[in-house]
Amino acid sequence: LAQSLLADGSLDVEQRQDLFGIIGAIWKTRWTIYGLREHLEKSLAYYREGMSLGESQDACYTAINAAFVLELLAAVTGDPAGKVALQADARQIRERVCQQQLAQLEHEPGKADDFWFLATLGEAYLGLRDFGEAKRWMESAGKRRPAPWQLETTARQSAKLASMIAAELNIPPTQLDTSAPWAVV
Repeated sequence: LAQSLLADGSLDVEQRQDLFGIIGAIWKTRWTIYGLREHLEKSLAYYREGMSLGESQDACYTAINAAFVLELLAAVTGDPAGKVALQADARQIRERVCQQQLAQLEHEPGKADDFWFLATLGEAYLGLRDFGEAKRWMESAGKRRPAPWQLETTARQSAKLASMIAAELNIPPTQLDTSAPWAVV
C-alpha cells in the first residue's frame, strides 16, 4: 500500500515525506524481526529521502529516525572505520536536529507543549551522549501526558539507544539501571 501510494505521484510534499517516514519505519520493524542489515539500509534510505524534503517540515521525524538507524548500523558493522563514519553521520544529523528544534522553539514558544518536539530533542541529546540535556527534555516531554502509544514508541527507541550507548561505554548489564544513558529512558 505505502509503495503504491508513493508511486502514484499525486501526493504533496508533506504527504510524501510522511510516507517516506512510514516506509522507513516498516523497514526498521522488519530489521527487528529478521535482523538483516539490508533492512536497516532500506530504512535509512527512506528516512534520508524524507529528510531531503526538509528536515524542519516534519519536525525532524525522518532525521531523528535516520540518526537512530545509523546508530543501529554502526552497532552491527564489523568494520571499525565504518562504525566511526556511521556514528559521525548520526552525530551530524542529531546536532542539526538540536539546532533546528531549539531555533524553532525561540520563534514558537508553544512547541514547549508538544510531546513529539520535546521527545525528539531528548533523543537527539541522548544520541549525542549529553545525558543531562537528554533527561531534561525527556522529563519535560513526559509531563505533557502523552498517549500510551506515544510513550511506548519513544521508550522503545530510547531504551534501545541507551542500551547501545551503555554497551559502547562498557557498562555491564548489571549496572545498566543506574547508568547515565539509562536514566534518560
